[in-house]
Amino acid sequence: MFSSTIEAALATCETTWKQIDRRYGVALTSLGVYAAEYYLYSQIMPLFEDECNTDDDDEESILSSLQIFSAILLEPKLDWITPKVVSLLEILRTSATRLRGIIFVEQRHIAVCLSHLLNHLLKGVQSAYMLGAASSSEDPEDTVKRFRAGDVDLRMSSSAGHT
Repeated sequence: MFSSTIEAALATCETTWKQIDRRYGVALTSLGVYAAEYYLYSQIMPLFEDECNTDDDDEESILSSLQIFSAILLEPKLDWITPKVVSLLEILRTSATRLRGIIFVEQRHIAVCLSHLLNHLLKGVQSAYMLGAASSSEDPEDTVKRFRAGDVDLRMSSSAGHT
């Protein structure tokens, strides 16, 4: 049983648990456990940050546990990602020239997770994601400007953000 504050946080969630579970499964299958856990973390952590009262020991313990979870995300291991992502990394690492390109993905959350993953695994390569105006926390026009200027080497894009 969750405390009333945590129940309130879950009630304010715009994405249902069924959607989160489905998207988690897609991230797990497509990118691996690291990206799936990152997706889950990115969906859950804001709920608790917004709703938890740090005066309550139970909720403070939950936030502490989530902070430990975030530390795990700092250093991904190659066995935490799928073989196709490992292949992508090998291709990107062996490039003789400076990398520049767009990687198209089918789902928005995969673009976000893949960008996060590549930023951690490819040192010296900056990636960003573009999801379209309605769904992105990043400004799509800013992402395009940074890509054109060379500040972003790889752009993850869903079909909504292909323009």
